[in-house]
Amino acid sequence: MVRSGRKTILGVLLVGVCGQQTQAQPGPLVVWGTSNPQYLNVPPGNFVRAHAAGSFGVGIRENGTLAAWGDNTYGQLNVPSGTFTQVEGFEAFGVGVRSDGTLAPWGAALGWPPMFNVPSGTFIKVDIDEHRATGLRTDGTLVSWGAVEPTPPPAGQFLDIATGFDFGVAIRTDGTLAAWGSSFGGTLNVPSGQFVAVAAGQYFGAALRADGSVAFWGMTYGDPALLTGTVRQISAGYFSVLGLRADGTLTSTSSNPGVIPGTFSSISSTPTGWRLGVVPAPTSTALLTAGLLALSSSRRR
Repeated sequence: MVRSGRKTILGVLLVGVCGQQTQAQPGPLVVWGTSNPQYLNVPPGNFVRAHAAGSFGVGIRENGTLAAWGDNTYGQLNVPSGTFTQVEGFEAFGVGVRSDGTLAPWGAALGWPPMFNVPSGTFIKVDIDEHRATGLRTDGTLVSWGAVEPTPPPAGQFLDIATGFDFGVAIRTDGTLAAWGSSFGGTLNVPSGQFVAVAAGQYFGAALRADGSVAFWGMTYGDPALLTGTVRQISAGYFSVLGLRADGTLTSTSSNPGVIPGTFSSISSTPTGWRLGVVPAPTSTALLTAGLLALSSSRRR
């Protein structure tokens, strides 16, 4: 029954925008929005996707193995072996979903050791914030661990999940949103309608409709009007949302750190502000370099 359920949920995911992560064209990584050489020193080679965790970054190579870079004060770069389908990180802690669906944590939970008590079973996706993590099981149900929550995740079956600061949000199989946890700033006032992907910042949420438009709620510090075009992937930092348009170009609710020119196959934002993208190979190195130099020049003005 679990195997059958996994096929059903994965089939729906591949139809929606969430499936873009599994179908992203591999390529090299690029970082912008920071001058810290630790974060800019991305590993070479092609990646299918990557996650920007704040103090470090971690990517999944074409062969499914992990590679991390950045700060290693708490063992953030000591990634587990094996092959993975999805990976998340926050501050000095990371969790990967192995190819067999089990979870593998590493790093340090910085005062919240229960974060390492990952649940058993098989998963499609995991998302983590400062104190807790939420996992989407292969049967579509949700489970959280880490710090004690005011309310647990709702029952039922879901397609996508995201965690903000003390709250979570998920997409039910009928496309509607469900939120739980703290209501500070209106985080639980989810919009109506049907959605295909969801992201969460510190005290706000963003959800992507099938037509490529994005709905926001809560305390959105950026300007939602700046997020333009038909979007196929969204990634939230603490205070802003980065969007990947259908044509591979970038858009954002914030001009700091803003976006760079070029086309991308996958994106990620960090709580600390710097951003990360996978550039489909082959790419125009000259165009990418010109974009990064222009962004750097604008920061000095």
